[in-house]
Amino acid sequence: MGTFNLRVIMDPIKTGFEDEKTFPIVRGSVVADRYQIIQLLGKATFSRAVRCYDLHQPIYAEDEGEAAAATAAAGDAAGAADTRDPSARAEQEPIGYTEVCLKIINNSKDFFDQSLDEIRLLTLINTHRNPDEAHVIRLIDAFYYKEHTMLVTELLSDNLYEYSKYNREEEEDFYFTLPRLRRIARQVTEALAYVHSLNLIHADLKPENILFLSHRRCIVKVIDFGSSCFLSDHLSSYIQSRSYRAPEVVLGCDYDGRIDVWSLGGILAELVTGDVLFPSQTVPDMLARILYVLGQTYPRQMLWQGRHTNSFINKFGCIYENGSSAGQGGREPAEEDGEEPYYIYTPVPPAKPAAAEKAKAAAGGGFVAPEPYEPYGVLYQMLANAGVADPDFFSFVKACLTIDHKKRPTSEELLSHPFIANEKL
Repeated sequence: MGTFNLRVIMDPIKTGFEDEKTFPIVRGSVVADRYQIIQLLGKATFSRAVRCYDLHQPIYAEDEGEAAAATAAAGDAAGAADTRDPSARAEQEPIGYTEVCLKIINNSKDFFDQSLDEIRLLTLINTHRNPDEAHVIRLIDAFYYKEHTMLVTELLSDNLYEYSKYNREEEEDFYFTLPRLRRIARQVTEALAYVHSLNLIHADLKPENILFLSHRRCIVKVIDFGSSCFLSDHLSSYIQSRSYRAPEVVLGCDYDGRIDVWSLGGILAELVTGDVLFPSQTVPDMLARILYVLGQTYPRQMLWQGRHTNSFINKFGCIYENGSSAGQGGREPAEEDGEEPYYIYTPVPPAKPAAAEKAKAAAGGGFVAPEPYEPYGVLYQMLANAGVADPDFFSFVKACLTIDHKKRPTSEELLSHPFIANEKL
């Protein structure tokens, strides 16, 4: 069994619970005698993110040029250690303070437990390699204060989703050019390879969880390890955001870090086209969309191993959902309620009436499924129509989106792919 320390900060002359369960976000107030609130950055089910000044990290006049450069680079200097002699600044007044991100976990037993996991994993990830070199978020501090677990990390800039949307709507020049796509792909793949080397799976890789450290230099970092898990954990089927969820997770097969590789492929395609690659309202719809886009079939072994396969795909490979269960994942049709399944994908072309009658007669009146055929994928056409027809980029994305998870490359193997192998960071 392992342990880790979490500081509990409290008022020495006060006991009892807080009057409010929601931590108040008040501009100018100071949290734990160190973090002065600037503004609320965003809310999530699990937590709220707040921009703060770290009053223990002052900026002095001689740092002004460096600070300005760091700000222009959206935080390039964040987390860097101050190696100057403190005594040389004893009589100087600071001109400002380093900005950080304070993550306030909502007051709930389940969220508290999840936050402990996140702190533990971030500590592990930050311990074994420099987070800047590994392209992962830097953890600065973690503590318990006024009934809330709080994490302090470096302050990053926009996430890929926000910036992609802004770039398309407000800016003249398209940002996600091929060289920048290559740079982003290399950094995220390196981050995944490092995380996977620790026997961890990120399990929620999506554009919102990849943030810019610098727009100018196109430096990004992977964040949000709140859903991450060890390979040795009991692996749940309820992970990953649906649009970036790997097919082995959907079907209920065993999985590993290659589910993150699948997510990366979808993210890169989305940066090019501006649209989610596998939009869907239901799980069967998503399974059909994957086949349509990629032009691949689900391997028989994968279908046999999937614990949820029968909920979406029948024995002939037809993807279906029922009217009453649409949007809820689908289920096998029940005879007693008289429901008929609605087929949204069939792996065979429609048979001609004469051929169908002949096959039926040969089977003694029973149904015979024709031989399946390889569907036509439209991925390359989608990327080319968006202006990116580079064969190495297409090959990289296609490799990430290999349906057969046993044949999909690992993040470590992807580092040697021609698209990113020679990218110097």
